[in-house]
Amino acid sequence: MAGVASITYLVTALVTGSETLNGSQLLVPVIDRSGIFFIAAVTVPMLLERERRLRSRLARQEEQLDELESIRHALTPAAVPARPGLEIATSFIPARGPVAGDFFLVAAGAAGETTFVVGDVVGHGFEAARRASYARAVLATFAPFTSDPARLLQLTNTAMKIGRAHV
Repeated sequence: MAGVASITYLVTALVTGSETLNGSQLLVPVIDRSGIFFIAAVTVPMLLERERRLRSRLARQEEQLDELESIRHALTPAAVPARPGLEIATSFIPARGPVAGDFFLVAAGAAGETTFVVGDVVGHGFEAARRASYARAVLATFAPFTSDPARLLQLTNTAMKIGRAHV
């Protein structure tokens, strides 16, 4: 590109018979323009590649935000299920950021009782929220089958280990 521009400049200067530029005087403008075009030829692809990487990173972050929003709603649902004979209210304010590994669960138990679980998965942010979401789903799945809190935690712990092995 720089070479084409330089040759075009030289031909134009020679054809028009420019009196201000002759022989050795043409060399400086040609080198000057060649350098500028070379710098542009190197810089533009670098900038385009950087823009592509930034767009890709932004797209990944937007996907993570969407996933975080759905995880947050799963961990702390706006409505608590109605349970016979109970009036239940909740409040949830995460300590850091928009999502963490904290969660609560209100579910039907094995013999019609109500199971309450308040949990805090180790860590903060996206990965803790993923683990907490999985733990909450496992707890909700097993709660209707056992009234024993220790057994519920054993089942959940086993499922968490199996889930981690398959990731």
